[in-house]
Amino acid sequence: MRSFLARVAENTLPRCGDPDGKDTIQVNGTWRLLADYLAEEAMAGIKDTVAKTRVPKRPHRTKLRAKGRDMIDVAHDATEALREAGAPLFIHDGKPARVVEAGGRATITPLDRRSLHYVLSTYCTTDSKPFGVFGFPERATDLVLEMPHSFPLLDRVIVVPMLLEDGRLVWTRGYHADARVYYAPPPELVVPSIPKRPTIEEASAAGERLGWLLRDFPFLDDPSCSNASRRTRWRSS
Repeated sequence: MRSFLARVAENTLPRCGDPDGKDTIQVNGTWRLLADYLAEEAMAGIKDTVAKTRVPKRPHRTKLRAKGRDMIDVAHDATEALREAGAPLFIHDGKPARVVEAGGRATITPLDRRSLHYVLSTYCTTDSKPFGVFGFPERATDLVLEMPHSFPLLDRVIVVPMLLEDGRLVWTRGYHADARVYYAPPPELVVPSIPKRPTIEEASAAGERLGWLLRDFPFLDDPSCSNASRRTRWRSS
């Protein structure tokens, strides 16, 4: 495109100058600058359009054997393939759902039959001729919908670290089966690293932070407050 506009600049106004050619050179140079500018703007627009319309990379499709098999076995193999591929599919409120992350936020989106069929077709293919609209057995999709535990159970999405009853801390991004939660912290949240073997100074500082969090808690009486403070110092020691 740049060479085309340059040729336009060279051939458009040479005849508009004065007889000795001085003004022609000046005008021609101006058009060259304009041509370069238009070429850069055009290329930037093309790159921006390509970036916006670029199709996301398709995940690897697992080929399943469907010839001569019951569709229930194909359905089981498909759910296993999705788990191995790390597809963010879960059972939420008794129905299939997926976790959609966009703009630094994660939401739970229910899947209807057509949406689930599309997801299964995205991750799986069969050795038979294409089925239905997306090329995956629709009967197998129906059976996946009927499976009560076809995918991991998900209760909710959390955006801050979560302390479990056994003392473990959920603070790595993604799904946690034990707590049945999906941890998706916002981009602005910065969680400091936690040492596996803290020093005495680090433990004391942690105890002070916990005490600061309890400063406004409405304890029943002073002994309850003292007991909580003592437990906080004991856990951090």
